[in-house]
Amino acid sequence: MAPPFAVFVTARFERDYRALLKRHSALATDYATVIDVLCTDPYNRTRQHAIKKLEEVAAGDGQYRMRSGRFRFRYDIDGSSVLVTKPQHVVLLVNEATRLSVVVPARHLSTLPTRFATGLKAVLTRLQIPEEVIAGEVREMRDVAFGTTASRSVLGTMNDYVHHIEWAF
Repeated sequence: MAPPFAVFVTARFERDYRALLKRHSALATDYATVIDVLCTDPYNRTRQHAIKKLEEVAAGDGQYRMRSGRFRFRYDIDGSSVLVTKPQHVVLLVNEATRLSVVVPARHLSTLPTRFATGLKAVLTRLQIPEEVIAGEVREMRDVAFGTTASRSVLGTMNDYVHHIEWAF
């Protein structure tokens, strides 16, 4: 008997998947699990899977996200077809002094400062910081520097955040 849903992947997903698989061998197992679930329950009607319908995401941009292990898989549903659009990695950015964190999609390093500014604005807005203060912070981010830390305290905080991120996403 054929599964109720046919699962397809985009060419971009296929390229990204092959590139990620070279660095993350566990992805193959996660991918197999995701495909099995998407063939039978992409809407998560059983509520047994880490699937979330994303708000304000247009059809074709991956309206649903499924978490499996360290990876997030974005997909759309059209009738009895499921189209997997992309696996997603994220970047966790933490301010050493305040421990304020921002999570943004991992993409090209050259666009990280812009994505970080957008993510920071969203976090500060959600925290109900006044708009003029947010605008000032974003303005001050013209010269931004990213680096690793040797602080065990910051690393501990980041490890804690990673566990929360894995649960939330």
